[in-house]
Amino acid sequence: MLKIKLDLLKLNKKTTLIKGGASNVVKVANLAKSANNLAITQLKLSNVDTDNTTAMLEASNAMIESQDAFITKVEKALSEIFKLNKKDIAQVMDGASVTDLMAFVNYVYGRMNGATDEDFEEAPKE
Repeated sequence: MLKIKLDLLKLNKKTTLIKGGASNVVKVANLAKSANNLAITQLKLSNVDTDNTTAMLEASNAMIESQDAFITKVEKALSEIFKLNKKDIAQVMDGASVTDLMAFVNYVYGRMNGATDEDFEEAPKE
């Protein structure tokens, strides 16, 4: 079992235990990939030619779709992997930003791959 801090999720509950088996690693890896894809889409949107309305709208739609897919996957994982109840999931969805969710997913992925909480505390903050 792996102890995971929940502070990024804006919950009263401070930690939870999750199984570190292969099936959860794959689920969290797919969440991390989705978070990374969302970040890439955000970067693409910031580089769109603002004079090209069609390109801006297409990039904006891609961003919305990417964000929606990521949030849907996170909601599912909060129940399946982290065993949060509906009330806690609603609290997360109301309190945590998309950026918080992305950071949490990457934190969990790192923890499942051997990083310690101390590693995250020592990492530079941007």
